[in-house]
Amino acid sequence: QMTSNALARGPRFMLVALGFRLLNLGFDASPALEARLRRMLYRVALGWFALPPRWSFSGSRASVAREILMLVDARRAVQQDSAVADQDDGAGAAHVLGVPRDTLRRRALRCQALLLLLLDNEISRMATWANPTGAPASPHDHPSAPSLDLARLTRAAVMSDAGWQRLVRDAWAVDARLAVQLVPRFPHAAVRRELAVLVRRFPGELVADPDALPLLVDQLQSSAGAGAGAAPAASLGFRELKFLIYWAPVPPITSAAYLASPHVARHPLALQYAMRALESFPVDVTFFYIPQLVQALRHDALGYVQRAILSSAQISQHFAHQIIWNMLANMYTDEAAQHPDALKPALDRVVAKIVAALSGSDREYYEKEFAFFDEVTGIS
Repeated sequence: QMTSNALARGPRFMLVALGFRLLNLGFDASPALEARLRRMLYRVALGWFALPPRWSFSGSRASVAREILMLVDARRAVQQDSAVADQDDGAGAAHVLGVPRDTLRRRALRCQALLLLLLDNEISRMATWANPTGAPASPHDHPSAPSLDLARLTRAAVMSDAGWQRLVRDAWAVDARLAVQLVPRFPHAAVRRELAVLVRRFPGELVADPDALPLLVDQLQSSAGAGAGAAPAASLGFRELKFLIYWAPVPPITSAAYLASPHVARHPLALQYAMRALESFPVDVTFFYIPQLVQALRHDALGYVQRAILSSAQISQHFAHQIIWNMLANMYTDEAAQHPDALKPALDRVVAKIVAALSGSDREYYEKEFAFFDEVTGIS
């Protein structure tokens, strides 16, 4: 296990560069040791890209330049890696670790191509962070800066759709989480399309990764939103949606967006997941998403959102008062309060239930607060 902190990027890839230089020294006496070391090095390097993209914490251009130099150095070492030899040294050496040498070589070449592409993307991101305006580099920024051909490394990758599909499959073979993180790094339609197919086919591989869930849930919306002339999208069934029972919770803002989506609200399993994800966070966090919760009541045919609001209001008086104010502000579509919103009956019911649940000092404080603001509003 290695830390995922952004400050660990430089040391991690320094270790990777050192490991590949050791590989280049040769392991003729121990092909098994060479295969194990190469496999672990690719696992360590690609493991960084299985995490969401991270920016640098440093505000110093010299520090960011040093990080870029470490990445360029690691890229050079990976590029110089000579994969498992093509020729066998005899019948006994035809297999290494029980795997044919040719198979090991093909795996290493696929991992090398994938890692080089990801390193180019990381260098491009870091170069943009260090110099967002694209101003010409000054020799005083870093003594080695003029020797770096960053213009070549920061070009966007160009591939055919079939090439992107192969890239996604190679990443999936290494780690499904790595394949998911290709979406923010390479925003190509072919990448997202192929990933959606893989997530739909093997949803159980990613139940611990909340970043992968939009690739599955978005298919609910795309199939429901397909026009009359569009090709019919296969609807998700119980085979795929049952994994939502075990899926790691997404952030509250994503849960609130799912609750407010009429397409998600039609699927009980998806709706239950969104509620479970939202309730996994404390009320102090969900407090910031009160406007989204109120609007989610528009599609709350099964009463899940109402139940979540009422239970949160019982936990936090601050939440109860704030959501009442928000509901009062959304009952009418005009400032003169002449045209009631279609949501007003539902809001009236929820407000009445929240107020009815107050008692003792909480009820007294509520009455004083709202009476005061009623007086102020009446004067104005």
